Amino acid sequence: MSNVQEAVQKIMVDHAGIGAIAANRIYPQILPPKATLPALTWQRISGVHLEDLNGADSLAHPRIQINCWGASYSDAADLRDAVRAALVDYTGTVLGVVIQMISLEDDGDLFEPSVSSKEKRRFGRRLDFIVWHEE
Repeated sequence: MSNVQEAVQKIMVDHAGIGAIAANRIYPQILPPKATLPALTWQRISGVHLEDLNGADSLAHPRIQINCWGASYSDAADLRDAVRAALVDYTGTVLGVVIQMISLEDDGDLFEPSVSSKEKRRFGRRLDFIVWHEE
């Protein structure tokens, strides 16, 4: 069975709005050197597992952060809007992972100044999602 991060990545890869902007440029944690923009990175921020009086429950709700990167602020914002459309209120089974609901928990701006005069600046938008899924 796949993990929930792979399932979320699959949802984004298959979404037409994201594909029109970023194609398949979706990477775990960091952008590769000289990555074409716009692009996405994702990372698991935390993993929460529920328990009840009988012990561990089969429901988990990790926080997954999606970073939308662009050469301009508006490029990053357009990609952010596409990610929101793909993930907010999503339910279904993806790669064997039963997702009960994805909710947007938080969002904000990101900015990475160029490290050298040869590199271009990257602007970003951060989205934190809670993914309720069965383990």
